[in-house]
Amino acid sequence: MSFRFIEYHIHSSTLNTKLSKLKATSNMATVKELVLHHIRRDKVKLWIPPYRNLPTQGGDANTDALIILAKSLINKISSSENNTSPPSTPTQDEVYNVLIELQSHAVQKLKEKNSISIKILGSSIHFGKLPKTEEE
Repeated sequence: MSFRFIEYHIHSSTLNTKLSKLKATSNMATVKELVLHHIRRDKVKLWIPPYRNLPTQGGDANTDALIILAKSLINKISSSENNTSPPSTPTQDEVYNVLIELQSHAVQKLKEKNSISIKILGSSIHFGKLPKTEEE
């Protein structure tokens, strides 16, 4: 039985690019975990006002309230005694982006929870009595 060894050469620039992307993804996951910890602890509900406008006001994210929340979370994260990672406090943009992502996910879950699907079973006898539509 014989083995073949194959040697791959990766340019240092390619490796550095891949490592920086990996670090950025890892850092964003850590930021998300920190934000989740604080909003769960404080029982923040991102899907209702003041963080989300009412449907009569467009039903979209309330940017001003989310920016204020992001600043508040940065202060809490930086003053947290058990904060060992990440080594630096996340930026306002990072926290804001995580809040938008979490809010979007929460709204989507709420829509799915509140939607219903109806299945109607019937035969040609039942449907034969219905008036014809213009599409038919």
